[in-house]
Amino acid sequence: MKVQLRHPDIIFLAEAFTRPKLMKGLAKLGFTQSYTYFTWRTQKWELEQYLNELTAYPERDFYRPNFFVNTPDILPYHLQSGEAWMFKSRVALAATLSGNYGIYNGFELLEHDPIPGREEYLDSEKYEIKVRDWDKPDNIKPYIRDLNRARRPTQPCNRPAICASFQSMTARHRFHQHPPTRPTASWWLSRCRASHTNSGFRSATSRSASPASAATSPPLKT
Repeated sequence: MKVQLRHPDIIFLAEAFTRPKLMKGLAKLGFTQSYTYFTWRTQKWELEQYLNELTAYPERDFYRPNFFVNTPDILPYHLQSGEAWMFKSRVALAATLSGNYGIYNGFELLEHDPIPGREEYLDSEKYEIKVRDWDKPDNIKPYIRDLNRARRPTQPCNRPAICASFQSMTARHRFHQHPPTRPTASWWLSRCRASHTNSGFRSATSRSASPASAATSPPLKT
């Protein structure tokens, strides 16, 4: 808190995947953003339940979620097939369902080689220096660029309904204001699915999660 009083622009991220009670406790202590279970939420009902939890009181008053699609430690099972539609669906969900989202190096290049049977990168950057070709064919950098442009309220947008949802969520997180009518998780998901349909991509929730993914998903606790 002393650091933030002197330097209000500094952001503290609680980089902890642990029990919800502890994660929420760290947010109350003053961490600006927090990791979430979004990485493992793949089913429609899982996303709706989790978004309802994060946007309800009292969580919405102190917990600022950051939806990471992957991390240096985690390559979720649903990305291990390397299908571009899944990568695009997950980053679109992260970008539209939260005011903050994150991607780790290589996601935009569809890196997906795992340690067999584990949610971890085979050649992890934690243990070696990686040199990447950022213009590698079939990368999804233009798709992520367009998502980020749509998230900026000052940029023109050819999809007013989608841009309005981006701006509404961004304003709520930035100013801690409550909209006149609170959108539900179902509403956000319907907007995201509409975006995917218009773009020619399927939602990540349209397929069933793999048995391995379901088995390793952290349980919902309160």
